Amino acid sequence: MRLDGHHSHSALTWAAERARAIVADLKLVSVVDPKAHAPESPDAHAIAPLESLARPLRDEGLSVTV
Repeated sequence: MRLDGHHSHSALTWAAERARAIVADLKLVSVVDPKAHAPESPDAHAIAPLESLARPLRDEGLSVTV
């Protein structure tokens, strides 16, 4: 799923609600094709978008790891 797609937003909403319901931490992960990015920076392409998704959830009190 793409991070900007409707399905990914729905999945994130569901996962956050589930984590709250069972009092669990939420871990956001991404897969990066190393051939699509410079070899020295594939993590930056994966982490930055996830951090922007995690920030509002953390502001709401949910423990989120990227």
